[in-house]
Amino acid sequence: MEFIHQPSDANRLGDYLKDNLSKPWTDFRAAVAFVKRSGTRHISTALADFARASRVEFTETAGAESKEGDGNGTDGG
Repeated sequence: MEFIHQPSDANRLGDYLKDNLSKPWTDFRAAVAFVKRSGTRHISTALADFARASRVEFTETAGAESKEGDGNGTDGG
């Protein structure tokens, strides 16, 4: 398990995720406190490609999902 803190110019999370999503992993699991569309748009294609052949699981901090992050305009609840 790796912990990646942001912001960090030396180790950008989006670049790290895109690099690893292109590798032959069988699962991707992430715990997130919040999601912003401005960040997810950079990895959405790589994540969708990965999800076609592998398992993807997100865990959110209870009640922390934003209307922006859930992608469909609901409160996520």
